[in-house]
Amino acid sequence: MAHAVLTITISPVEPGREILISDLSDIGFEGFLETEEGVEAYVPESELNFADVELVFNKLRQAEFDISCDHSVSEEKNWNEEWEKNFDPVEVKNLCRIRAPFHEPNEGFRQEVIIMPKMSFGTGHHATTSMMVENLMTTKVQGPLLDMGSGTAVLAILARKLGVEDIQAIDIDNWAFENAPREL
Repeated sequence: MAHAVLTITISPVEPGREILISDLSDIGFEGFLETEEGVEAYVPESELNFADVELVFNKLRQAEFDISCDHSVSEEKNWNEEWEKNFDPVEVKNLCRIRAPFHEPNEGFRQEVIIMPKMSFGTGHHATTSMMVENLMTTKVQGPLLDMGSGTAVLAILARKLGVEDIQAIDIDNWAFENAPREL
């Protein structure tokens, strides 16, 4: 599906950008990229209503903001595929490699965790996850183990591979929950 892209300049940028993002969210815009001068706002092209956008802009102008806008249409893309191209495996020394199924295996690691990242948190790229992977790999791990804020349960999966039997992985994010394995 093609998306309309509004490239909006607002002055002063703060708090204008925050107000703008909030107001555009209320009229169906679903993606935002903050820029130095303002924001790029994305909405499915079929849902773009210029009258609603102009109401948002007029409200901001009345509040003494200067605002200008350019409009374009983005080409249709498989954004998951684009994201996957830039998604690199996580390698923690020679201890563990966290990769997606679309990455090639690499035999140079003691452990490997395979997780389909989708759009959820918990792919191993966060620095604390890497530190915990190193800790799990270099410490005698015993249960019970609680992985609170587990994301896609990368640490719980690794702990199970290391022999821990009593594991609970908990997260409130729906994407993470849907993407995590049901049984470890």
